[in-house]
Amino acid sequence: MGISVEEYLAKKEACTDCIAHGDEDHCVSTLLSREDNCLFYNIILAYHLPDRDKTQEFTPDEMTSVAVQKEFGLLQFLRDKIKEETVVEYYVKSQNIVTMIKGIHQNDRIIWAGYYDRYLVDILNHIKNGNDADAVTKIHIMIEELETTSGRVICTWLVKNGLMSKADLDLDHMFTINNIDFNTRLGYLFWAIPMVKRLDAMIKRNSLLDRVAITVVQKLAQARANEVKYCVGHQNHSDILGKFVRLFGENICYLLGSILKRTNVQKLKINLG
Repeated sequence: MGISVEEYLAKKEACTDCIAHGDEDHCVSTLLSREDNCLFYNIILAYHLPDRDKTQEFTPDEMTSVAVQKEFGLLQFLRDKIKEETVVEYYVKSQNIVTMIKGIHQNDRIIWAGYYDRYLVDILNHIKNGNDADAVTKIHIMIEELETTSGRVICTWLVKNGLMSKADLDLDHMFTINNIDFNTRLGYLFWAIPMVKRLDAMIKRNSLLDRVAITVVQKLAQARANEVKYCVGHQNHSDILGKFVRLFGENICYLLGSILKRTNVQKLKINLG
């Protein structure tokens, strides 16, 4: 499979290598849904496959069950009916999200299968009922939510619990996309995702110690958000605590992310640029 999504959509044929070796059907059928570029590929296989070691890769050979083929068929049916630029946009965004998730969780079935009930059931039902526009809308929502959650996990949690403004989150999210490199984001997600689970438990218990801990997290996150606002010209003065959080936190996350990228992401043979 030596061609891009754009090249396939332009020519509607397999790459020359697959044609030469008689693997044209395999190339075309898997080109737009691979382990490295498609959320649906990972979600469907994780949901329908038995428990497995999270370092084990999913392969096209495992797409043999009736349920798997039926669901991929529905998605391919939708893909063939929508605009090509929409298809390209999905795979470009999807690959970034897949890379981020796999960099932390690899093929952890619990993680991937969890997205099945959260997103895929509704999408498949809309396709079955002929509601293509609703299915596409749900796909956009899935992408948007996973992109946002993958960017600023703790800040998202704070906004949902009324401890940070949505405006600060949006500004912080755009700053992260434009200024924070992949390794730093990867290292951040490694510890921030488990931290959110602990914060959920804390806010439910609501003990004095839990409230103090949440306040500390909120103050640190807000200080960083204030410093980000200063960096992009939305605030006239720097935040000293926020500057320290950025300097210390981002460097630690970068080192952690660099280790994760070498040990996990490169196993997927993904060109991260």
